[in-house]
Amino acid sequence: MRKNLVLIVTNLFALTSTIILLVVYEKIIIQLKL
Repeated sequence: MRKNLVLIVTNLFALTSTIILLVVYEKIIIQLKL
């Protein structure tokens, strides 16, 4: 049970960090184009 919880937490953390990275990357590209 605990191992599954750890996996879920790590997957959520990876997902959120990837989304944040994509958003930051997009903002940087928009600023470079302007």
